[in-house]
Amino acid sequence: MSVLHKFSLQKDYNQLKDYLAQHVPTTTMLLGWLLGTGFYETDRKGKCCIWTSHPDPFHCKDPVVWIFDSKHRTRVFVTSEVVLDLGTFTEEARELANCAVYKDKILPNYFVEPQLEILYNQSKEFLESAMRAFMEMHEGEVFLHGVNLLWSSVFHKLIDAQFEAPCFKFVKPASSLDLDGEMALPHDLKLTKLEHQDIQKVHSSNKVTYDIKYIEDCFRLSSAIRRVDNDELAAWTMTHRDFAVGALYVLPEYRRKGYADVILHDVCKQQVAFYKQAIPEKAADLYFSATVEYFNTPSANLFKKTGWVSLGLGRTWIAGSPVENK
Repeated sequence: MSVLHKFSLQKDYNQLKDYLAQHVPTTTMLLGWLLGTGFYETDRKGKCCIWTSHPDPFHCKDPVVWIFDSKHRTRVFVTSEVVLDLGTFTEEARELANCAVYKDKILPNYFVEPQLEILYNQSKEFLESAMRAFMEMHEGEVFLHGVNLLWSSVFHKLIDAQFEAPCFKFVKPASSLDLDGEMALPHDLKLTKLEHQDIQKVHSSNKVTYDIKYIEDCFRLSSAIRRVDNDELAAWTMTHRDFAVGALYVLPEYRRKGYADVILHDVCKQQVAFYKQAIPEKAADLYFSATVEYFNTPSANLFKKTGWVSLGLGRTWIAGSPVENK
């Protein structure tokens, strides 16, 4: 079992920020979480305890496991993801990620490239050892937030999963966005942002039942198309705590008119403006990200149509209780 080392954000914040910025798009959501602290009210970094599997995580040649524990949710990152996300996955690996059934399974090879399969198996050993050490310290249920689908088989060995939501991760480079471009709307519609009075509408329209306070927090960077005459919503999207674009929704009567493109373009422009303030030297090199459930083919096709690319196997959310004596 690994010995975990506590990482000091107060001391090494800039080093972590620079590392995450250098390794996008794999690290896009972690970087968004880090930069968004203080901007968002929820999930502040001061309430997060960070552990690493190596005392010098930035200069270790082996894969390093990072565990970001906010008590109510835990993010996990293995440094080898930066390489593995760009590999060629076997069809068996993709099918397994989609069905998310790992119990009593003989795992297939995940990669076409032999050298990546070796790195992958080595990384799983490091991850399992680090997670066992973490579980010894962690009390109660575990909610793994936006973890790489590469590691689901490891997590299922350690957690009796009551819930899992495998998703595609879509990314798009910020440099591809036309900051000066404007997308025209009909005269009876206008482009605005989501506001307090929209909370219930967004909440009821989403498949995921987010907390009301969290939803309003995500309105900080949001885009909405409304009717001019009565301010009623026609389409909207918002930015999650980890800067993933989310809750994208277009009312049925407004679909197939290009309005999803309009609000995606608008919310991404807002993210670029934020990045220019938070990390000006790297803003042009960063990526936008979004996660879409594997079963949600229409949304996945929408992102592909607008120039977003699927990265790696994707991300997943897993909740459950630790498995004892495993």
